[in-house]
Amino acid sequence: MSILADVEAKILKLEGGTFQALCDTYLFRKTGYGNFTEYGKQAGTMKTAKGTPDTYFLKPNGKYALVQYTTAQDRIFDKIKEDIEKCLDSKKTGLGIENIDEILYCYNSSRLSVGEYEKLKEICSRENIKLEIYSINTIAHDIYFDYPIIAKEYLEISLDTGQIMKSEDFIEEYDSNKMLAPLFMKFLFRESEKNEIIEAINSNDVVILSGQAGVGKTKLALEVVNEYKKKYGYELFCIRSKNLKISEDIIKYIQKDIKYILFIDDGNELKQLKLILELLNKSNIKIVITVRNYVRDEVNKNVKKYTNEIYEKEILGFDDKELTEFLKENMGILNPKYIEQILKLSKGNVRIAYMAGKIAKEKNTLEVIYNIEDIYESYYGLMSINLDEKLYITGSLISIFGAIEVDNKILDEILKICNLTKEEFLENIRKLEEFEYIEIKHENAVRVLDQCFANYLLYKVFIKEKFIKLNLIIKYGFENFRRYLIRMLNMFTNLYSSKETLEYIKQNVNIVWNEYEEDSNYLLDDFVKVFYSLNETKALTYIYEKVEKSENRELGTLDLKFNREVNDNILQLFPDNKQTQNLEEVLEVLFEYLIKRKDLIEEGYKLIEKNYGITRYSFDEKYNTQIALFNIISTYMDKKEIRILFYKLAEYFLKINFSEAEDNNGYATLYNISLLNIPNMGIYRGRIWELLLKNINFEEKEYGFSVLESLGYYFKGKEHTEVIEIDKIYIVQLLEILEEFDKIRTVKIYLNLNERYGIYSKKIDESLKEVKIKIFRIFSKENIKFGVDNEKEKKLIEEFSKEVSLEEVFDNIITFSISEKGEIIAGLGYFIENFYTDIEELKKIFFYCNELNRSINFYPRSLLLEIIKKVGIDETYRIIENTKTIDNIKNNWRFIFFELLPKENINAFYQEQLLKLVFDDNEFIYYRDINILKNFYLVDNNIYVHVTRELYNKTDKKIIKNWLRILFNHHCNSPQELLNFYKEDLELLKNIYFLLEEDDYDGRFFKEFLDKDFSYLIRYLEILKENRDYHIENRKLKICWSKENYLEIFDFIFEYSLKNRNFLYKFPSIFMSNNERVKIWIKHTIDKNCMDEDKMVFLFEGICQLDIETKIESLLYFIDKNNNVENFKALDIEPRMREWSGSEIPLLKEDIGVYEKLLENIKNIRGIKFIKHRNYLEERIEWLKERIKEIEKKEYIDKYN
Repeated sequence: MSILADVEAKILKLEGGTFQALCDTYLFRKTGYGNFTEYGKQAGTMKTAKGTPDTYFLKPNGKYALVQYTTAQDRIFDKIKEDIEKCLDSKKTGLGIENIDEILYCYNSSRLSVGEYEKLKEICSRENIKLEIYSINTIAHDIYFDYPIIAKEYLEISLDTGQIMKSEDFIEEYDSNKMLAPLFMKFLFRESEKNEIIEAINSNDVVILSGQAGVGKTKLALEVVNEYKKKYGYELFCIRSKNLKISEDIIKYIQKDIKYILFIDDGNELKQLKLILELLNKSNIKIVITVRNYVRDEVNKNVKKYTNEIYEKEILGFDDKELTEFLKENMGILNPKYIEQILKLSKGNVRIAYMAGKIAKEKNTLEVIYNIEDIYESYYGLMSINLDEKLYITGSLISIFGAIEVDNKILDEILKICNLTKEEFLENIRKLEEFEYIEIKHENAVRVLDQCFANYLLYKVFIKEKFIKLNLIIKYGFENFRRYLIRMLNMFTNLYSSKETLEYIKQNVNIVWNEYEEDSNYLLDDFVKVFYSLNETKALTYIYEKVEKSENRELGTLDLKFNREVNDNILQLFPDNKQTQNLEEVLEVLFEYLIKRKDLIEEGYKLIEKNYGITRYSFDEKYNTQIALFNIISTYMDKKEIRILFYKLAEYFLKINFSEAEDNNGYATLYNISLLNIPNMGIYRGRIWELLLKNINFEEKEYGFSVLESLGYYFKGKEHTEVIEIDKIYIVQLLEILEEFDKIRTVKIYLNLNERYGIYSKKIDESLKEVKIKIFRIFSKENIKFGVDNEKEKKLIEEFSKEVSLEEVFDNIITFSISEKGEIIAGLGYFIENFYTDIEELKKIFFYCNELNRSINFYPRSLLLEIIKKVGIDETYRIIENTKTIDNIKNNWRFIFFELLPKENINAFYQEQLLKLVFDDNEFIYYRDINILKNFYLVDNNIYVHVTRELYNKTDKKIIKNWLRILFNHHCNSPQELLNFYKEDLELLKNIYFLLEEDDYDGRFFKEFLDKDFSYLIRYLEILKENRDYHIENRKLKICWSKENYLEIFDFIFEYSLKNRNFLYKFPSIFMSNNERVKIWIKHTIDKNCMDEDKMVFLFEGICQLDIETKIESLLYFIDKNNNVENFKALDIEPRMREWSGSEIPLLKEDIGVYEKLLENIKNIRGIKFIKHRNYLEERIEWLKERIKEIEKKEYIDKYN
């Protein structure tokens, strides 16, 4: 009997309920109608139920497809006709005929004639309803060719090996494995990758997607091939190995002249992959293959036997952000605590994340995923069933490090502890690789492929089975690979947090702890710091004894910055709040230590902020850490140093929002933390405010101001307003205390807090009416936009000028602090300029300005200009000279006067006074500008030389630079102007230039001066020789490439650099212009010096930093002039010094490219003239390739460590 006949025979034997179930599945797949109800079948059974129709589908168009079945063998026409008429009877179906789109009928026979079929169709067509009838022949045929999975499920017939499947069958089979994340889940995050791969399929025969187990390769591949099928009209089959021959399946499913896209999952496992690949040359076929990373190269090699049109892409696991979204979207897990723990368990592995999430949802408790033993055992226990004890140990040793080089002295010592020989270890590595548990790269670098499996191995070896004594690994690991040991122990406590596990770790830690104590081991401090939480009493006693023995030290200064890191050995021993159950005792010991070591107050602040500050867990802890902290501090407030520490801590803890950074697998995660309004939050903040109010005093007022000023920076919304509501009563009390110490500053803070948070104080509101406060508010920068033609502002000042006298304004301003004066001088200047024109008032203002200038610089030019308008030049100068004030203030007015002095008023007297100002100006107080001489130059064309000479002889360089600072600013002077100003003493100009040469930032003055005097170059090179900053000279020397005598200039620079070897590192940078003149000069220099090895070595130290083309061109030019191979070997082809970020490998590959291009050019030269050069280049290429291998190995190990 044929297989097809066998299918029909099996269908014939089915009872009504089973036949109906088979047909429901068949129609579901064939029609694609998704929404259906088995009305004529009892749910969960194979029994039929009365009703019409047997099944119905709701179609996408909103109408229904009604389905009837029969297993009757006689009078088939009558039976079908009767069932159709029932479907058209709305009394029986409860459905109007207009809502029926089609009727489908399946019958277990083939005894229906063509004429009968037509009659049945006629019945339906009268009602505009389609009719489709499926006989046993049609059903059997479709099952045989298209739906073999139905034959296997309902008929117990295997029509094929089950390795080639329709997409929906593949998904059903895949999702039946409860250890895998189901494929029906929502596709997330990888749209760009999906589109990239679809494009790659268009231009390639085969696409290979590689990645670790559980990263989502299969899901992505399935999304890709399904979309490709729809978009380009391909037939899709999914292939999965079952270790059976696949040749007959291929013959059955793959037909000629049809376009196929084949998806092969885990392609390396398909034993007859070549049979699929052979189809590439016979049919129109595209193939997508998923493989794990460790077999990617092997699969790629096999594919290349059949096609070179291959696209490869590595699929990476989800990062924490993506995995979080996966849990929310696909599993409905929203609780941050659940998500955080699942992320710890899964390490980016979607499969483990799904398993953990599934268990957490089923049990509805967080505790079940705090111990991952059951999850890992159910998954990895089956995977590792073929491992023996030594294989487990070998895998665990690799897992400690993540990745490790086999030739490692530390590893050799660990093997002795584990009673493994090196030979056994190497043999075990080979076995583990065969089992596909580890990966061997670069000959002897190994790692466990799956981080979660690595965790499982470590737990199995050190905790569960105790194959190796944990204390031995703790001791040796702490001394030799501490970071990896701590990482392993943290993993145990985070993922396997049973009491038994924690107690076992504690026992083994204490064994080592006791040994260190007995030996007085130098590592004991570090050991206590790391393992504090495993023996708190012992650890705190150890710290307290150190505190008792410490010496008293005083605080050297009260000018504290609070930015010192914690460097003190004893402070570093104190645990954070997560490490201790005895926080109050810990804090008490801490403050006892800070009282003895007052010099460590700043480090103490940093420790408290770091260990006991606000974190994202503070809400869960109900802010108990902060409450305990300030309860303890309150008992030490009689100590001034502790009060200062408290004030700084108050500023930090009274903030409204905080931030916390956490390292997650090498990536920094920044958390923004807002306080949540619960009673304990109010308790800790209230305690701080109470201590502030009780202790703030005049001497320490600055700290109170700082706390309140910082509050004004953090307003972000409703949650902040809620916190401030709790604080309001305290804020007002503190403001009213501080107002007694500094009224203006208090008012500034009050107005800010009033605007942001509605803080109100009747007492401070009364202060706003005082004249002093009004003056500050009106003139301060926050209230007036100066220089803007704003009528409102003018009116405000005008009205105020009527309320107060000029004397009252200045008498109050003089009492302001320096910072307060600084805030109002711009407003005061606007006030003076716009509302006072009477000469007597102007003189008063001039007097008051001089009083102000004793503490700040306030020299309004508009004031002096207005006086000049009223009384003239000469009288104004007499007012300045007759004013009774200190010389420096008077000099500043004199300078402004000479700036304002018109050309027509210049005479011998004012020239003499100007020179006297310059000669007597011996303090750096106010700005100066040598260009006030420009008007005087018209009278005396030697005045620049005269004045500059006097300035140059002053001993204070700051004064000289203050006067001359804009001399070489091309916006103020041109090179030609300066050459004219200093034509009587060009040497002086040169001296001044090199005093201020950094002001000529683009080198334009240098270029022009060099035309006149070549010694500028010599002088400049001398400066560069002494100056280790080599950035500015690039601009000045590079500009010389544009000069006509550039060959002469750079010959000189070259010879100079050669003689001054400490200048050697600067020389190459001048070539970075990389223009044609550089290349001409290089060839010119090679022509002159090609046989001088020293000069050529020096030259190529610069050339090797240029672009590849210039480098190769120069090297080839050299060997054309000098074919001595030893001279060639002496030249730098690779830069001696280089910087890079990331990997060095791209630079080394670039070097290889240079050598290969050189080699290619030399090979084109016939004969043996350059045979030695070729040999040298080939050796260098091989050396660089070996170097790359070493770096790849190191990077590989670093990546997984």
